[in-house]
Amino acid sequence: MNKLSLMIQAKTSTISPIRIFNLINLIRGEVIIPGSKKYEQEIRCINSSKNIYPTIIIKCRDSLDVTHAFNFGRRNNLNITMKTGENDYMFSSGEWDGLLIDLSYIHSVKVDHRNGTLP
Repeated sequence: MNKLSLMIQAKTSTISPIRIFNLINLIRGEVIIPGSKKYEQEIRCINSSKNIYPTIIIKCRDSLDVTHAFNFGRRNNLNITMKTGENDYMFSSGEWDGLLIDLSYIHSVKVDHRNGTLP
């Protein structure tokens, strides 16, 4: 499925399709939206015992993806939740809607200790 098809399938009416398209072009990892086959696979993993349907799932590849994901969430007034691995207990309180930032593709982080930043 191409990026434009994914953009068109987005269920949310609160986020402009143009913003979703721009996000897809910024992220090096994956942008997963409702209606796509990948979204259904991700939801099956998350929803083993809960009824959770994030507006958008972003699987980040690096710190730049994380920055873009957070900026997207803030600009679109989305609740933001982080998932760091397969055994997360992030959704322990009922239904949830918003941006899920999945960090499971990131296996190491470099820190600039002098400046206290991620290079």
